[in-house]
Amino acid sequence: MLSIREIMTTDLFMLEASATLAGALMLQKHKIGSLPVLQGEKLVGIITDSDYVGLAINLLEQMEAIEPDDFDDYDAADATDEV
Repeated sequence: MLSIREIMTTDLFMLEASATLAGALMLQKHKIGSLPVLQGEKLVGIITDSDYVGLAINLLEQMEAIEPDDFDDYDAADATDEV
């Protein structure tokens, strides 16, 4: 039977708690699902790709609340005439 030590990853990407959201783009770039978040040497959290999906949904909802919904009457043929 294998132990966790034999299969775990030890070369980890990590973020400082003070990092910007853009700093966590390494999730996508390196195709990893989560990043430990440190404050100094103390683990203070984990950010996951699911956190970013939630953030994207929240931002889209905010955009819909601010911008009028013009897409119901949108006609692609009219848009090409304007170009």
